[in-house]
Amino acid sequence: MQASGYHGGPLYLIHEMFRNRALVFGSTGLYQDVLDRFGLRNAWTGPSSVYGHAVIGIEELADVPEARLVLINSRGADFVCLLRTHPFLGSLPAIRASRLTVLPDVHFSGGVPAAERFARMLAERLPKDSDGRG
Repeated sequence: MQASGYHGGPLYLIHEMFRNRALVFGSTGLYQDVLDRFGLRNAWTGPSSVYGHAVIGIEELADVPEARLVLINSRGADFVCLLRTHPFLGSLPAIRASRLTVLPDVHFSGGVPAAERFARMLAERLPKDSDGRG
């Protein structure tokens, strides 16, 4: 399985956004293993916990302007509403360029079944959302 057809930039993997913070996944977790197998780059290169995530300021999502945001959350519609009402989120480079992929929630410490589910959803959705370009 691979995310064939995606030729875009690195990915910020986000689980939650609240006020001025985001829960982003880094190099120490389950999602990173999937990115590595697909040959994709994680946009978050800062530190992450043993569970693979870090709480960062939303402004840090602008540090890699060519990145795509991948929201892994069952409340995607809520996030779209947040984008419309939060002035700073709407100004993020990825949002301005319509580089957003929303995936259903996957338990980030769910082991092999969760990794397989995330890989399958990412492989299906990413090329469609990006039209191959990012």
